[in-house]
Amino acid sequence: MPRIVGRHRAFELLFTGRVFDAKEAAEMGLVSRVASSGQAMTVARELANTLCTKSPEVVRNGRQAFMHANDNGYRAAVRAAADSFCVAAGRPSAREGIAAFVEKRKPVWPADG
Repeated sequence: MPRIVGRHRAFELLFTGRVFDAKEAAEMGLVSRVASSGQAMTVARELANTLCTKSPEVVRNGRQAFMHANDNGYRAAVRAAADSFCVAAGRPSAREGIAAFVEKRKPVWPADG
């Protein structure tokens, strides 16, 4: 996400939990298309139909080349993020945050995090 939206915006979104709509997601470059309400399947099918007209071999090789060129450090970064998330998810504060969300109340954060 930092590579797409920039470090500062990614930090803000991650730590504030601010919700944003599809229009803002598109403006940030997080999505390539936005469909009107009720039109998501139509838009998805249009894209799928376009891709189906291409050579399967060319699409497969192109995707492989694209993924290889854009994978610099990505897997290691995802692994590190997943490890950090797993540690955080096991903390008392994570349990309290989830409980508060489910119970629709403000969290009471434990002193030991």
